Amino acid sequence: MSLIAREFKTHLFKHHINQAQQRMFSQANHHKSDRQFQKIGTVAYKLSLPSNITIHPTFHVSLLKPYYKVPDNITHPPVMDITSPYYPTPKSILDRRMIKNGNKAIAQVLVQWEQMPGDQTTWEDYHVLKTRFPAFLP
Repeated sequence: MSLIAREFKTHLFKHHINQAQQRMFSQANHHKSDRQFQKIGTVAYKLSLPSNITIHPTFHVSLLKPYYKVPDNITHPPVMDITSPYYPTPKSILDRRMIKNGNKAIAQVLVQWEQMPGDQTTWEDYHVLKTRFPAFLP
């Protein structure tokens, strides 16, 4: 299988995974409904429930969980394999950082690539970048 075919299959696989994630989010949130709370005192809230629900509508704050909105659309950065011969060459280094990988600290650089839009910069391991592009001097 050629490298281009493998990259195409990888992108196709990621596209289908993204669609499956979107379906799972919509199915998981399908049964949820908006609830209204009314604060009663300093540690209790009264929940507005339908009249056919027979539970007590007042809850202590320790029983409540914070609400986190799940984004409607999840975007992933472009995936590029640095060992690919079709990989663009680095244009400049915009930033540096150190990340922890197990017990080691690894230097990473934010790379602006030739022939790529300015918003498609990527974090790359400095050692891998220097090995792959030895003529590039940041």
